[in-house]
Amino acid sequence: MCILVVAVGCHPSLPFICAHNRDEQRDRPSRDDSLEEDTQLLCGRDIQAGGTVLGLHAAGGGFAALTNCRTTVKWPEDQRTSRGRLVEFLAVNGTAGAEEFIQSRKIDPFHALAGHIFCDAPEIHYFWSAPPDTGEQASSKWSAGHRILERGVFVVSNETPAGEAWPKCLWLRRAVEDFLEQLRRRGEKASDASELVSQVHAGLAEIMSRSDVPELKVPSRLPKWFPEAVEEKLHSGPFCPWRPDLETFGTVSQRILVCDGVKRQTHYFYRPTNLGSPPQLGPWRSFLIRWPLLVQTPSAQQSAKL
Repeated sequence: MCILVVAVGCHPSLPFICAHNRDEQRDRPSRDDSLEEDTQLLCGRDIQAGGTVLGLHAAGGGFAALTNCRTTVKWPEDQRTSRGRLVEFLAVNGTAGAEEFIQSRKIDPFHALAGHIFCDAPEIHYFWSAPPDTGEQASSKWSAGHRILERGVFVVSNETPAGEAWPKCLWLRRAVEDFLEQLRRRGEKASDASELVSQVHAGLAEIMSRSDVPELKVPSRLPKWFPEAVEEKLHSGPFCPWRPDLETFGTVSQRILVCDGVKRQTHYFYRPTNLGSPPQLGPWRSFLIRWPLLVQTPSAQQSAKL
């Protein structure tokens, strides 16, 4: 039940903003986010499959993030390529070869966003691939496509590409739009860029951690991975907390990216949300990636934020 929101060109000082909640089986091992020396990717790693749900290429400015599409159809395990490997490919190589990469491999249903974000006008591409939820395995029957996002706020969770938007996605889009509009109305000056980034991080962290939105309805067609009563609880907000009747699945980590067009740098925030028993929220950690000037290699700075 991952959920992903991006805001493209929604604030004059912040050309790109992203927030992502990773929902997963709580016992699935993963590595905390860090800057990898060999790939220059700032990302976490799924130890089981080796991929990642979100990555930022520190040297080139490539960004990619993914959510699964929760259908009942999957490729055989010995044939498929991990969806997390698609994220790595997009972040490192860009979007030019994406469709060939996708078409030449058997990748389970997904939504993916990618683009270069070290700039004032990011172009974010949306890729998707999923079968109709009828048990059809043949790839020829899958709905697959690609488009460039327009300026604004875009949200996707695990719904099928051809289906209706989930109510919690519609709520999240409105919440982020309203929050960013409030920031614009306050009219922070360029000299307040650092404070503005802190406000965006705090605001998105609060929004993405909501699990009790009272007015939310459930989708007209629920996925079938869990009993219906459990599935309904997964739609009470963007965050899936530990519950006594759902101990094994939930939100295990959160990420927020904020591109500062004034200081020419990207702030990357990460925290685990699956620490201890029962699972608790961990502290936020922050990474700072300065945008390169032409071919200048950017520096990466890491700090802990409690």
